[in-house]
Amino acid sequence: LGGETFYQKLEGYVPVGFPGISKDFRIEGNEMRGHYELAYDPQEAVKLLAEAGYTENNPLHIEYLYPNSKDRPIIAKTLQKQWTQIGVDVDIISVENTQYYGQIDVDQFETGHYGLTIMDPIGGLDDLRTSPVTPKVSDELYGQSILNAKNESDYETAIKLCHEAENYLINETVFLIPLIQTKKQILVQTGLSGLEVHGTRLYLAHCIYLK
Repeated sequence: LGGETFYQKLEGYVPVGFPGISKDFRIEGNEMRGHYELAYDPQEAVKLLAEAGYTENNPLHIEYLYPNSKDRPIIAKTLQKQWTQIGVDVDIISVENTQYYGQIDVDQFETGHYGLTIMDPIGGLDDLRTSPVTPKVSDELYGQSILNAKNESDYETAIKLCHEAENYLINETVFLIPLIQTKKQILVQTGLSGLEVHGTRLYLAHCIYLK
């Protein structure tokens, strides 16, 4: 229901909706050379698994942890179906929402769901390296890049540093795999025009979190 109107493909950690240097931050990031592209390619996936030594007789086995709330079970079952179709043996494990991030913070998982609420590019990317318990991204080069962006007084330079840090995180490390961006779902009466939506928590990025 709704397709990409509600669940937009996420091709970076900063969702669509934030200003960049000359256009939307996400569009700028996607246009950069070598940007991450989320694509469904079962044949290529099977090839990569075989190259890593995983076959029908020796399948890759993974466990995927997810909070049992909202649309998280649907995301988990969709991932399980797609992984199974390429020969991956996957167990999806449901955890009560109130307990889920407690397990994530103390590394009690193999792979899992991670939702990131972003209010601006710098703050969102900085949240990945900070946590009361365990940083989601522990990388010295990434951390320094984000600190440089936070301390930069020139807006364009700060955004450029954010693009560089995000591209580094996607292309050089694999802490989080971007999946989708969810949007506010609002019923609108036929014929209504001029509606503008203002508010917080509009930009929620869903990712696969790898331990």
